Amino acid sequence: MPLIARYVHSEKGYFERKERVQRDMMKFLKNYDGFRKIEVHLNTLDEKGRGLGGIYLTLLGTSAEDADSGQVDAETE
Repeated sequence: MPLIARYVHSEKGYFERKERVQRDMMKFLKNYDGFRKIEVHLNTLDEKGRGLGGIYLTLLGTSAEDADSGQVDAETE
């Protein structure tokens, strides 16, 4: 899930937003019964220390501009 580049001004700011999004996603998912285990992995190829070159940004607000896709794997009881 890329973040929109014009709103990210530093690597630190990116990782702060990413952590907030991940925390909010977990909070939202915990409202649903039936899952044995919930894990959220977000932008796992990010590399701290590489600056803006090591994080997942987009110009348009969609990963489609880079032909990226995501995967959801849901296990229910």
